[in-house]
Amino acid sequence: MKKFFYFIVFFLGITFSCFLCYSKEYTAADIERIERRVIEYREQIKNWHVRLSLTDEFIDSESGAKLDPVPDMKFAGNLECYKDGELLHEERGYFVNDTNETYLLKTIFNKKWRYMFGNDKIRREGSDVDIPILNMMAYSKAVGGPYTTPYDIRALGITPGVDIRFNSDTLTAYIGNPQRSNLMMSDDMIGDKKCYKISFSLLKHPEENVMSIWICPELGYNPLKFEIEFPDLKTINYYKGRQNGIFDIEVSNNNNKKIWFPKKISCRAMHGENLDKLISSATLAIEVVSFNKPLDPKLFDDRGLDLPVGTLVLIDPEPAPDTYTWDGEKIVGLSGATLEPIVIPPRNNAFRYFLIAAGLALISVACLFKYFELRKK
Repeated sequence: MKKFFYFIVFFLGITFSCFLCYSKEYTAADIERIERRVIEYREQIKNWHVRLSLTDEFIDSESGAKLDPVPDMKFAGNLECYKDGELLHEERGYFVNDTNETYLLKTIFNKKWRYMFGNDKIRREGSDVDIPILNMMAYSKAVGGPYTTPYDIRALGITPGVDIRFNSDTLTAYIGNPQRSNLMMSDDMIGDKKCYKISFSLLKHPEENVMSIWICPELGYNPLKFEIEFPDLKTINYYKGRQNGIFDIEVSNNNNKKIWFPKKISCRAMHGENLDKLISSATLAIEVVSFNKPLDPKLFDDRGLDLPVGTLVLIDPEPAPDTYTWDGEKIVGLSGATLEPIVIPPRNNAFRYFLIAAGLALISVACLFKYFELRKK
């Protein structure tokens, strides 16, 4: 009998201890520490070459039939982006709703110009030929405008978005954002992976949204799931009432053994009292070509656009009262003037290596000085 009593006490003690460990209450400092790890892990990505491919479809939740997307809601297409410091090169191809054609757009953003080249063409008076157009805008004027905010791929998964047309979310738009309420964290599992589940509401609309994100320390503090619920969304193109968005995230380090990063994000938008009716779904495939490796400087000036000869160049503000075209090698004016674009030279690491060598030399001299000083004693 005594052995049975000891067994019961031991069993209850272990069970209670496990319960306490699993149901640990985390403090605001604990949450801040985990969120800081998430941001720091993503911030180690300084430059990148990444390809994104998005497929989506809209569903009539009553009949299950596919629906044609309403304007400004079809996101499917492709994006290839290069980023090196302040230099940006993006190539988008997405479907235009009314024509079902693919609209192509190349954007280069450097310290002097913003270049935009797409399907747009112009026909001059008296001509029967459509001429492609390159739009250039001075960097100082373009800042803050459309396509001047780089698509920050580091925010993928830690923000609830898969739109390849633009992504203005920053790394701290949700995680680490001080403008939140009802912030809490708990232990949870996604499959066989231990996660921290962080839940909160944004202060802008605290009554309209509840967000949760599952962070996995084992996989580079990457999110494995993001969920956002709208208890009573009053305005949307198709449905009203209770809705939520669920983002399931797969991560990999196949392309860079040191950095875990999302390789696929599957999104579902649900509605209904029990959130069991599908509105739409989307899948974003992510291919990491490179992280933190040198990129060709030609990608970041007009040489990286593959412009057809004769492309009309529209410049804002006009540097001179002239019309410019691309002659296959450079931008030239009808009067013979040449517009010299900024050319990004390859990085020169010689000076950095010199400083490293100088620092090692100073350390060696100091060590020798200390050695002889000790010998004198």
